[in-house]
Amino acid sequence: MTTPTTDKFVLYGEQTTLSVAGTVVAQVISIDGLGASRAKIGINTLGDSVKMNRTSSLEDVKDVKVTVLYSPTAHGSLLRGWLEAVPPANEETIAIAFFQQGQTTAAETYSNTKAYATDWTINNVKEDGNVEMEVTIAANALWTTGGTT
Repeated sequence: MTTPTTDKFVLYGEQTTLSVAGTVVAQVISIDGLGASRAKIGINTLGDSVKMNRTSSLEDVKDVKVTVLYSPTAHGSLLRGWLEAVPPANEETIAIAFFQQGQTTAAETYSNTKAYATDWTINNVKEDGNVEMEVTIAANALWTTGGTT
């Protein structure tokens, strides 16, 4: 049995980075939905008196929603242009890196080599000049996770 540590490991969202094909996406507001899931498979046999399950070996990769403060110069060619590329929805490598405050080396990274954009929307157009763009990213491969990068 391992003894739980009392040290807190705090990640700072404002230092999280998202990159598409090695290019960092500027002004990321939020990243939601990163993950995967496994289905339960019934493994009951005739002699079982209790319902039993195991997890499947196939994982369902979830869509990731990314929201940025929209800039036509920065995001038009990178995010929107990615969706509008020919052939449509080119697969790219996506990387999401999480940092601790004041650190320049990522504490943890998630990457996917077969990610593609499925849609984008412009939201929250307001008088103050801030416009948000939301891009949905799907993947044909599992996310890989790593330590420091």
